[in-house]
Amino acid sequence: MLLALFNHGLRWPEREGSLEHVCKRFGERCILKNVNLSLSSTTRILLTGPNGSGKTTLFKLIQGEERPDQGTIRIVDGARIGYLAQEPTALAQDQTVIETYRHGQIGYEGELIGRLLGYGLFRLEDMEKQVRQLSIGQRRKLELACLLAARPNVLLLDEPTNYISLDLLEAFEAAILHFPGPVLVISHDRWFNQRYAGECWEINAGMLIQKS
Repeated sequence: MLLALFNHGLRWPEREGSLEHVCKRFGERCILKNVNLSLSSTTRILLTGPNGSGKTTLFKLIQGEERPDQGTIRIVDGARIGYLAQEPTALAQDQTVIETYRHGQIGYEGELIGRLLGYGLFRLEDMEKQVRQLSIGQRRKLELACLLAARPNVLLLDEPTNYISLDLLEAFEAAILHFPGPVLVISHDRWFNQRYAGECWEINAGMLIQKS
């Protein structure tokens, strides 16, 4: 089911990635200061902090969308970053579910349909629905399926439980633990956060601090 989707990722290289003494400013405001973090195949981090504290900025730095003003970010060769944004992205509204999912993939349509059905995210009658006909929760599922179809070995998940139905939350929680690379999650979902099995880190006043 959902576990098979997360196991589809590529294996993370044996070497560690790292952020060392990273600082980031926007104008006069220092968003992040002296951030240090190691990334390995077993990294499971829940990232918390007030809105605007720099959590999404940290994700953008790891992806290379932003550059640090100070410090060094080392992402190992062979790293493939998969990023799930907080809000659903602009999927092509006129494409069907299966057209969206098969983009960039190799395989017969029947095989890809079987894969989607096996993950338990959609029913057979959903395959020919256009994206505009989907609920926001179904679009979230489609985003997640497309993200993992690209076979990333690093996951950066920004509020991944937004719009996900309760029946999927437990499966989602278990699947994260089996992903073959680092997983960093930003979440304000109290139920999810209380059950998260990884380390909990907080950004507060620009500092990244591991919570006990």
